[in-house]
Amino acid sequence: NTNAVQPAAGRRAMPFRPDFYYQMTGSFDYDFGASAQSRVADALTTFGPEAGEAIPFLLLAGQSTDANLRAHVAVAVQKIAPSTPAALAPLIRNLDEKDAQIRRQALWTLASLGTNAAEALPMLLATTRHDPEMEVRKGAMDCISKIGRVNDDVIQAMNENLAGNNSSVDYAAYGVLAAFSDRSKEAFVSLIKAMRNCPDGETRQQIKYYLQSAVSRDNTMLNKCVFEADPDARYEALQLADQFGMDFSDSRAPLQMMLRDKNPEARILATNMLIQLDGAIYGRPVAELLIRGGNLNA
Repeated sequence: NTNAVQPAAGRRAMPFRPDFYYQMTGSFDYDFGASAQSRVADALTTFGPEAGEAIPFLLLAGQSTDANLRAHVAVAVQKIAPSTPAALAPLIRNLDEKDAQIRRQALWTLASLGTNAAEALPMLLATTRHDPEMEVRKGAMDCISKIGRVNDDVIQAMNENLAGNNSSVDYAAYGVLAAFSDRSKEAFVSLIKAMRNCPDGETRQQIKYYLQSAVSRDNTMLNKCVFEADPDARYEALQLADQFGMDFSDSRAPLQMMLRDKNPEARILATNMLIQLDGAIYGRPVAELLIRGGNLNA
């Protein structure tokens, strides 16, 4: 009776019978249809590592042409034996399906796995770049954020999406960059540049909020960005640094570089920050004389 094959939550007080489920894995070979096989996979998932003996049968089922069954099998393998090579391969395969609904369902499942879906990262990045459906691309970005791994390819893929001028996709890309901006200088700089280039004031405010949130969690990336070679990015970073009252007493170099910047607003900002810095030592009148006297363009 395949109706009895259901996850533990639906079996109330009935005792687990792994041997029964292992017998039911014969359905992965020929006995039952994909719906019943999916219920078997879900039930096996509830046993976790205890159901390790079922892995060969699950891998066989993962070769099915039924996309829904492949998704259930991939989750079962990942939950039972996460070290299994290519455990999520049946589910990742669904991201190549022509049916956009199947691709979306695969993304929902991957998102539910969080950091355990890291195996899917390369395919998710490809999806953000090439999938014709906007909602699928956004779903792939959500998965990337939840996986929590950042590398150069992740940053590059998000910047490529930002170049597409689709506001909905842009917001999703900002979210990914924001998720990593407190531990990736490249993500932080990309958000700074996005804030500078975004034509919409409300969106700029949202990006600024992302940056401020990152700094409040950890200001390491901001410290690194004030030495950024790109003068515009450095200026934006210094503005944030000024808002957060960062101490430049041991590293005046970024401010001194800004005194010779082509942007008059950058020169004014650097001048005022240096006056404030030296004013704590010599008093403001002396500090203004020292700084403005040596920087006639400010």
